[in-house]
Amino acid sequence: MADLRNQRRMAAEILKCGENRVWMNPDKLDEVEECITRADIRTAIASGLIKAKAKNGTSKARIRYAAGQKANGKRKGPGSRKGTANARVRDKERWMATIRPIRDELKTLRAEGKITPSVYRLYYRKAKGGLFKSRRQGGDLMATGPRYKVAFRRRRENRTDYYARRKLLAAREARAIVRRSNKNITIQFAEFDMEGDRVLAAASTRELKALGWEYSCSSIPAAYLVGYLAGKKAIKAGIEYAVLDIGMQTVQYGGVLFATVAGMTDAGLEVPHGEDVLPDEDRILGKHIDEGIEAAVNSLKEKMEAE
Repeated sequence: MADLRNQRRMAAEILKCGENRVWMNPDKLDEVEECITRADIRTAIASGLIKAKAKNGTSKARIRYAAGQKANGKRKGPGSRKGTANARVRDKERWMATIRPIRDELKTLRAEGKITPSVYRLYYRKAKGGLFKSRRQGGDLMATGPRYKVAFRRRRENRTDYYARRKLLAAREARAIVRRSNKNITIQFAEFDMEGDRVLAAASTRELKALGWEYSCSSIPAAYLVGYLAGKKAIKAGIEYAVLDIGMQTVQYGGVLFATVAGMTDAGLEVPHGEDVLPDEDRILGKHIDEGIEAAVNSLKEKMEAE
């Protein structure tokens, strides 16, 4: 067999590729062997005796398949991983990944003159004690000064307004707690207790299904009905007066939250409110949704009265 190493080497230099990518016509190796100069190699390349093979790229087939699986809601779990979190990332490595960016931020603030050296040392010790969970949180807290106090967890999570809660508790009255999710509305009547709020009566739009409600449980008619049902239960529990508690939810006049107030007041419960916040009667009866809802609302009210 002919030795074509020199021809392969020259062809690789001319084609600007690796020697492994140089292809020679196996049926005309005798002609390739006669090419002993670079000019001969260029002629062979022009005639098609020698070519450069295509590059072997990285296949995207597996990536596309996995992306399709994730788009369908699959491949969301831990997979074949075993052991605890520390088995994968040691405590020491996690701590270094957390504390080093925080200390870099401290140095930056000190270099920019935003904090004094004494404050730098104070925050350095606080960071070592675990006050800051990340660089972003640490930067926000450190920019407020050394007198800053971390807010309660539920306030940080935007779940409780403690200022409004204190005013509600100071009234020493039963609270009508209205909470709304994507699909349901829940009302609870609670009184404050040092060991925790005591729930005296409660109602949910889930109970409307048992009474024959076939429409949405998060609409204004459903909110009115659950308010009416909750008001009846509160009166049976001996509650005649309640203060509305909507928590941190966004207030919208004439919306779902105030539709529950309309239901509670129609049931005979006294709930302080302004008349302009309640939804119109047509919206309470669901005329803006479906003409058939009005009959369903009146039917459910009659069932609640019968109970």
